[in-house]
Amino acid sequence: MGNELIANGALIATLVALAMRELFSWLKEKNLQATDNKIYQINDNLKSISDRVEKVDLKIDMVNQMNKIMYDWHDKNDEDGVKIWYVRRSLEEALQENVKAINILAKNSELQTRLLEDMVKQNKEMSKDQMILSKLLERLVDKQ
Repeated sequence: MGNELIANGALIATLVALAMRELFSWLKEKNLQATDNKIYQINDNLKSISDRVEKVDLKIDMVNQMNKIMYDWHDKNDEDGVKIWYVRRSLEEALQENVKAINILAKNSELQTRLLEDMVKQNKEMSKDQMILSKLLERLVDKQ
């Protein structure tokens, strides 16, 4: 009975070992398939990311070109060294003409003010003279 027990134990151990080997073989196969699927997914994701990076690179190149064009526009100076983009020559000339016109208007306004002051002064003098005349006339009328 001892030999039989050992033989049964050996048989059970052999069956358990075979079952374990089959189980591990099956798990290994499953793991390899899952790993293959994950690798395919990772490759697809990397391709998608690569495509997006290419699109972003193209857009960055476009933005860089537009920035260069804008820089070239803004970097031009007139003969005085002033950036053309900020002050147009025609605008500067128009502003200078406006300043001249405003100076002329200011001089005319000063002249008109002086003339009006003289007229007010003359009116005051005339009203004084009229008051004196009216008093004189009253006295003359009273004497008659």
